[in-house]
Amino acid sequence: PVQPVICSHTSSNINLISTLGASTKYTWTSTKSDGSQASQPQSIAVATTTINEDLINNSNLQETITYTITPISALDCPGAPVTVIIKVDPSVTSANAGPDDEICDNTNGYKLKSPNTSLKQGETAAWSVSPAGPVITPNNQGDADVVNLTIGTDYTFTWTITASSGCSTTDDVILKVLRPIINTVTVPST
Repeated sequence: PVQPVICSHTSSNINLISTLGASTKYTWTSTKSDGSQASQPQSIAVATTTINEDLINNSNLQETITYTITPISALDCPGAPVTVIIKVDPSVTSANAGPDDEICDNTNGYKLKSPNTSLKQGETAAWSVSPAGPVITPNNQGDADVVNLTIGTDYTFTWTITASSGCSTTDDVILKVLRPIINTVTVPST
């Protein structure tokens, strides 16, 4: 059976159901399109109901991972191997929203500080904010300007990088807009 296409850094999530009974154990191997190992083979039979391996594709092309899974009965007799094919989209540039920050005055706005200055071909980036209110321009640049900040509010700005495949990475930065300090200096009376 063919599994749906998944994003890089996602679990294989192969559910195992056997007609050999509840005490079935499994062995498996996984290979990439080029014939190399995708993960460490499971050569010792284990009792499990799911194969959850983090699949990573650092190439620029979609990669096919082929699992060959063999059920082993309670009497240590192997069943017919089953092939599961998983297609893994390339890794997306890792989003980095920059460091958390605090500002004392919101009149001049704020400049976001994502160091993501170059994206892979086909990727797009965008900022979002919670709570709503601030205006981010340009919304698709790491060093965007922000206005309409409210004093005394903590904002979460989320930087999302999305590939043409729909896979994405996100990172948050917290911006605290501090209340002004009230001057409590007193002058002694004479």
